[in-house]
Amino acid sequence: MTARSTFSFRRHSLLLLLGTASLLAQAQTTSNTPLPTAQAGHGMHQGPHEGMHERMQARQAKHLQELKAKLQLAPTQEAAWAGFTGVLQTRPTHTPPPGASQNLAQLNTPERLERMKAMRAEHQTARNAFMDRRDQATRALYAALTPEQQKVFDAETARMMQAHSHGHGKHGAGGRG
Repeated sequence: MTARSTFSFRRHSLLLLLGTASLLAQAQTTSNTPLPTAQAGHGMHQGPHEGMHERMQARQAKHLQELKAKLQLAPTQEAAWAGFTGVLQTRPTHTPPPGASQNLAQLNTPERLERMKAMRAEHQTARNAFMDRRDQATRALYAALTPEQQKVFDAETARMMQAHSHGHGKHGAGGRG
């Protein structure tokens, strides 16, 4: 496997991991607001992952719409809902800067390993910050819900988490993507 294909494989693996985590988080809500289009560079890859980002966004939007309908939000709850879905739409995407693979190829192995370690740390920091924002927005929405709506929210998010833990949305043996 060449350095370029290894980097591409790792990038796709990372995107899949992020996508799965994001779907789990994002499946907790629904929005009538369209999701942003794919980042520049996504969708330019050929192969089985082409269009994956767009399909994930479409599934997320559907789940959010279904959840919102089941919750039957009052007008006074719309601000909390908008805050919740707004956070979900700003999830971080790990897109290496243009030329990153060429830059990595120019490094020797120990330098390349250190750079990749730094890139993972940057990505993890961004992911943790997103998860903190998502948790705060989820708590704010939950607090704005009535006890009956909280029961619906609990049941729906538990159902979605169970579906993800049984391979739904995952790639690999037995999983669907």
